[in-house]
Amino acid sequence: PAIESVTETTTIWEFLFPEVKKETTKASEVVREDLSTFLNRYAENLDDLYQAIDQNPCRTWGVASTPVGLQFPFPTKRTIEEFFVDHDDDLLYTVQMIVRFIRYIDTSVERAKTEFYPILATFGETIEELPCANEVLQTECGIPTGDMEKMTANALPVLMSLANFIPELFAVGQRFIDYLLFLYSEDNPFYREFFKNTVYASAFAAIGRLFKMLYTLEKLISEGPALVEGWEHLNKMIGGIRRDPSAYEAQSEDVEKTEMAMLQIGRIVFGGGLFSMFLARQVSPFITRPSTAQLTAQLERYLDSEIASYTKLMTKGTPLDREDEVCDLTLLTHMLVTLKPDAKSRVIQGLWNTYQCSPVVTLANVVTFSVVTYMQENLALFVRNAMGESAMKQAPVKMAQSLAVND
Repeated sequence: PAIESVTETTTIWEFLFPEVKKETTKASEVVREDLSTFLNRYAENLDDLYQAIDQNPCRTWGVASTPVGLQFPFPTKRTIEEFFVDHDDDLLYTVQMIVRFIRYIDTSVERAKTEFYPILATFGETIEELPCANEVLQTECGIPTGDMEKMTANALPVLMSLANFIPELFAVGQRFIDYLLFLYSEDNPFYREFFKNTVYASAFAAIGRLFKMLYTLEKLISEGPALVEGWEHLNKMIGGIRRDPSAYEAQSEDVEKTEMAMLQIGRIVFGGGLFSMFLARQVSPFITRPSTAQLTAQLERYLDSEIASYTKLMTKGTPLDREDEVCDLTLLTHMLVTLKPDAKSRVIQGLWNTYQCSPVVTLANVVTFSVVTYMQENLALFVRNAMGESAMKQAPVKMAQSLAVND
C-alpha cells in the first residue's frame, strides 16, 4: 500500500529560528483555547435562546444578522425575562432596553384604549344620540345646559389621570428616541460592529404606535365640541363658586384644590395638539445631534420598505386590524421630514398613494384618519416637491373615487 507522508508546514523564519516556532505554537494554543472558550459560551447562550423560542412555538422571531436585529415581541414575557437575568452581556443589555421601551408603549396604548378613549368618545357620541329638537338646546354642541357641565364634572377624575399620563408619555417617548440616537452614535462601543447599518424595525414601529395614540387623544379632545364647551362652562362655574363658596355649600380649601387640578388639566389636556406639540418640543431639539443623520437614514429605509409592504397587503385585502397602520407610517414620516427635510421623494410618493387602498381608516373605533387630508394639512410642501401641484389639486376627486371603490 502506498505510504502517505505528512509534512508539517514551517515558515522560513521558524526553520532558521526554532524558538520562533516554539513560541508560535504556544501562542496558537492560547488562541485556540480562548476561541474555544468563547465559542462554548456563545453556544450556550444561543442554546438558551433557542430553548426559550422552542418552548413557545406559537410565536416566531424575525432575526437579522446581528443580535440587535431581533424583532419584538418575544415569545413570552416570562422566558425572555429569565433569559435576560441569566445573560448580562453588554450587547444584550441594549436589546433589553429597547424591549422595555416597547413594552411601556404597548402597555400605554392598552391603557389609553380602556381608560381614556371610551370617556372622551362619549362627548362626541352623545351629540348624535340626543332626541331633543335643536331649538330647545341652549349650547352650540347640542347638549342642554346643565347636562353638559355634569358630564364634564363626572369626567374630571379621568381628565386628571390623563393630565398626569401625557407628560409621562412625552418624557418616555423623548428618552426612547434619545436612546436610539445614542445607539446610532460613536459613543456606543458597539456602533460600528453591530448598530451602524441596523434598521430598528420594532423600535420604529413602537414609536409609530406612540404617535398614533397621541394623535387619537388629540382628535378626541379637539373634535369633541361637547367636551371643549363643557370645559369652558365648568371653568366659569368654578369661578362663581370661588367668589362665594358658602352659597354652594363648598369649602374654600376644596375649591382651591379643584381649581389647581383644573389648571393642570387645562394646560396639558386642552393646551393644543398633542402630536404636533411632541414633535416641536421632544423631537425638534434632536435636529442638531450628529447621530440624527444615521437615525433618519435608517428610519427612511424602514418607511420605504413598510409603506411598500402595507400597500401590497391592503391591495390584497388584508384584515382591517392592519388598516390603521397607515396612520403610524404617516406620523413617522412627519417625524422624518422634521429631522430630515430632504427626505427621499419616494417615501412621500409611496405614502400619498396609499389612499388608493386605504382612503379613510378608523383609529381604535373612535377617530377617523385620512392620509391625504393629513398630508395636505401638515406636509403640503413635501407633497408638492415630490408629486407636483397637480397631485394636490386632483386629490379630492381621486379620494372620492377611492372611497366609492372601497365601499
